[in-house]
Amino acid sequence: MPEEVIFVRSDQFPFVRQGVPAAYPVLSGANRVAPGDSLSPLQRWRRTIYHSPQDDMTQTMDMESGAKFMRMQFLLALEVANATARPTWNRGDFFGETFAKGRK
Repeated sequence: MPEEVIFVRSDQFPFVRQGVPAAYPVLSGANRVAPGDSLSPLQRWRRTIYHSPQDDMTQTMDMESGAKFMRMQFLLALEVANATARPTWNRGDFFGETFAKGRK
């Protein structure tokens, strides 16, 4: 979703700007667009509800899917925390090349 510049607006980006590798987990299929439509349900929600007065606790949420997504993020963070080596940038990564030069 580069046109939405979501990553550079994320909570992870201040770390990236300091040269720290970061992940931005996304839901599988969240941006799938139905035939004849121009927006995915997630894109439509971001454009019409996210950070608006309608962005409240009355919205429908699949709690089990949300719990699975959070468990995945927890397990990923646990694996990174318990690893013997620190995370590193992938060779040629734009953000790594831009912000991590000269940092260990």
